[in-house]
Amino acid sequence: MTDGDTTGPPAPRKPSRLDVTWRRHNLSAAVVMVILAAGLLTTSLLQRGPDAMKSTHAPGDASIPLHGEKASQAVLRLDPNTATAAQLQLLPEVGPITARKIIDTREAQQRNGIDRPFRRLSDLNKVPGIGDKTIRRFAEHLELPE
Repeated sequence: MTDGDTTGPPAPRKPSRLDVTWRRHNLSAAVVMVILAAGLLTTSLLQRGPDAMKSTHAPGDASIPLHGEKASQAVLRLDPNTATAAQLQLLPEVGPITARKIIDTREAQQRNGIDRPFRRLSDLNKVPGIGDKTIRRFAEHLELPE
């Protein structure tokens, strides 16, 4: 090769300041996204609570999670005595207003000294706007003391 020959491999290019800065910003953005995703996941799991949501399973089996591919196969089981408004809204025929009515009725009963106001399905008739037809629609999703 001679000094004027340009057919050889190109000389490695030294990264410019702009290249290094651009990579650093991309890395920072990726780290922030991972931290935000972890925070959202943690918040979501904490809001669900350990006992309010359960799935049906055979005795002795480990608990089946209510997410992922098996979510459609698992049956949501809520205790209306402890469930949050968000959890109650997972029931068929229950929106934000009905969930609030269930919680208001529960809290009113608890103020009157009744620890677990919903012991059987018929106790949900105390909630304004909930009748036998609505109770039948979400009965399989409730876990009651009796």
